[in-house]
Order: sequence, then structure tokens, then C-alpha cells
Amino acid sequence: MSRDREPGLLESLLADVEWNAGELPGVDDHDPEGWRASRLDVKALVSCLPRPGFHAAVLYRLSRWFRKRGLKPVSFGLQLVNQALTGAEISHNADIGPGLRILHPTGVYIGSDVRIGFRSTFNQGSAVQKNLNEGSGNPDCGNYLAMSPGAKVLGGVRVGHRVWVGPNSTAVADIDDDTTVLGVPARPLPPDEEMP
Repeated sequence: MSRDREPGLLESLLADVEWNAGELPGVDDHDPEGWRASRLDVKALVSCLPRPGFHAAVLYRLSRWFRKRGLKPVSFGLQLVNQALTGAEISHNADIGPGLRILHPTGVYIGSDVRIGFRSTFNQGSAVQKNLNEGSGNPDCGNYLAMSPGAKVLGGVRVGHRVWVGPNSTAVADIDDDTTVLGVPARPLPPDEEMP
């Protein structure tokens, strides 16, 4: 999933604030520019400040920003601070689009060279990473990825837009757009069924 350009630090942080503050009325989740935050909403920012998951997102953004400017020691230091303070381990080499929401950061792992589109949501114990048993590539995930508690996406798989990976499910194969997957290995839930 490629973007035309990588948004800047401020653009990403504004989108993170907006996404963490709650659902967005009137947003078209098929719009490729749907991540754009219109302005800084101070009320939304204040509501995000007590949330450890928001701090994890901010520390990741800063770590990535320093990494892209060749300041690896500062970047790596922020990555370690993030893990120590929030319990989330997010590589500064991961490419995560604007609108990163981490509801419960403990145990969240996002590996090196993973690509994730805009407006993603993570819960505790969820991971997107290389499948070490296979040694095969890194996941490439679309927009509006929703990771339930304990959910995993492993290996060089392509995950479409608007995908929900169910609780304790492990996805090791490609997933189409607009799909909910459940189980180990994760399989698509039929359209007429709801997540248990």
C-alpha cells in the first residue's frame, strides 16, 4: 500500500490527536486523503493527554522523525523510552500513516520495515511483524486496520483496507479489503456473521 508522499510530523500528530479523540463524523473511509486533520482541536488534545497509548504514538512519531534525519542514537533512545514508559515496542523503521490509535499499549509490537496505512487502531498484545519461522518479508497493511487484543499479522502478507483482525487471531495470509478475520490461522468471517 503506497502513499503519494509521507506526511510530515505535524500533519501526522494532528491526525493522531483527531483519531484518538474518537470517531469522526462525516469522514469517508474510502477517501485516500481521509487522514487529513483540519486543525488542532485543543479539547481533543486535552482528552488525549492522559492516555498512555497516545503517548506511545507521539514517541513513535518523534523517534521516526529523528531516524529519518540520520539521528539514530536519539531515535533509538526514544524507542526505548517508549517501551519503558508505555509498554509498546514500535520500531522507528516502521512506516505508519497518520491517525495511529493505541487503545492499550502494553505488549503492542510493530516491527521494523512494516508498512501500515492511515487511521489504524491497536489493542494490548497485538503485533504486526516479520514471521521469524519463515523469514519472509514484512506485512504491508492498508488503511483503517483494527487489531483486537492479542491479534497478530505475521510475515510478508498484504492486508487490505478496513480490515479487522479478531481477538487472539493470527493472520499469515493476504486479507482482502473490508474483511473481518478470526482464528488461528485467521480466516475471513462470512459477511452475514458478526464478531463474537
